Order: sequence, then structure tokens, then C-alpha cells
Amino acid sequence: MASQGGIQELMTAEAKASQIVQEARSARTERMKEARVEADVLIDEYTREKEAAYQAARSKSSGSSTNDFSALDRSTDYDITNMNQQFQFNAEKVIQMMVDKVTGEFPLKVPEARIKQSR
Repeated sequence: MASQGGIQELMTAEAKASQIVQEARSARTERMKEARVEADVLIDEYTREKEAAYQAARSKSSGSSTNDFSALDRSTDYDITNMNQQFQFNAEKVIQMMVDKVTGEFPLKVPEARIKQSR
């Protein structure tokens, strides 16, 4: 009968251990849920902060970008005007040079090897 009591005692200890393990799992699951909620709150706060900083930087730079674009437009217009003036100034010279090259006499140099080969 002593063995009967020992077995009963082991079964009781096993049930207690199982209950302790189950409670530990439940507690861990609950802690994980709480940590997830806290992390979501922190992420939301961080996202809001960064979004506000981005919007502030964007609104700050949007005014200067208009100035940058107008300066770029002025610079581009100046460059285009300058190139058109250079074209007008040099167009006649280039046309005359091309006509001279096409219609003018130019020496035809035949390589020495060709001359020997044709004989």
C-alpha cells in the first residue's frame, strides 16, 4: 500500500507541475501580447514624429524649390540665348568651310602599297 501512496503522490506532483507549466505559458503569452501592444504604440509615436519632421522639411524646402526653379529657368534661358547668338555668328563661317571642303581641291594620297600592287 505504500507503493499506492507513492504513485498517488507522484501523480499529484505531476498534475501540479503541469499546472505550473500551463500558468507559466499563459503568463508568457500575456506578456508577449502586452509587449506587442507597447511596441505598436512606440512605433506609431515614432512614425508620427518622423512624418511631422518630413512634412516640416518638405514645406520648408518647397518655398526654396520655387526659387531654385526660377533661377534654373533664368540660367537656362541665358544659355539658350548665348548658344543662339554663337550659332548666328558662326553659321556663315561653318557653311563656307563645308562648301570649300566639298568643292575644293584636295590632294588624293594613294598608299605606296596600292601603287606597287596595281603595277
